[in-house]
Amino acid sequence: MGLENEKYENLRNILSAYGRVAVAFSGGIDSTFLLFSAIDALGPANVLAYNCMSELNSQAAVSSMKGVFQHHFEAQIPLRVVKLYPRTWKEFVANSDKRCYFCKKRMYTILLDEIKKESCFILAEGTNIDDLKSNRPGLRAIRELNIKTPLVEAGFTKREIRILAEKKGLINHGLASNSCLATRVRSGQEITLQNLAVIEKAEEYLRKLGFLGCRVKVDGTAALVEINRCDFEAFVKDEVRSAVLYTFYKLGLASVSLDLSGR
Repeated sequence: MGLENEKYENLRNILSAYGRVAVAFSGGIDSTFLLFSAIDALGPANVLAYNCMSELNSQAAVSSMKGVFQHHFEAQIPLRVVKLYPRTWKEFVANSDKRCYFCKKRMYTILLDEIKKESCFILAEGTNIDDLKSNRPGLRAIRELNIKTPLVEAGFTKREIRILAEKKGLINHGLASNSCLATRVRSGQEITLQNLAVIEKAEEYLRKLGFLGCRVKVDGTAALVEINRCDFEAFVKDEVRSAVLYTFYKLGLASVSLDLSGR
């Protein structure tokens, strides 16, 4: 038995011990793998799936999430969608370096309140071992609220999750990691519907050009484009570069730079 399979058996045991579990499902590979594993370990009658929806989710991300859920889970369990309104949270809109902490604290508190309406469910989410190595203020909220992180408990890295997800036929096993639109706004700059819309339109345009997994970070009217390193050559071709500049200028982005570190 390979190491990934040993960890999967450990994960199933961890989930089985919960008895009943509610999974925070975003449509990314981590929460998809966790939800798949929970249903495998506990059966669909003992698993709930919750998705938090707000203006921070791009339409592309929402469409992808719905597609993954429909393909793998819709025949087994319903998706419970919880509407959030983060732009009414003053501490979030201020966009300090604790923005992610404030958002996660609010989001998971709301989910815990929802789960209390059910019977004996534990809330779990898809943090993995690699996430612990980076600066993620949201992890503090997860610890404070005692949200379960079974992928961490089982010792799963991102790579191992992708390997097992592919073996088990999960359609998003190779999906690039993503985050909400607010993460593209420079810390200290107020988060508005206008800058969120600009970011979403800019990223949608880049995806249409074939730059999948792209991110556009904004600081006022300046944009920093993040794409996969393998796409650099295509991006800097004159016709592509000119088209991107023209489109971004129309969106009000007067300065456009490429992050040479890539994704």
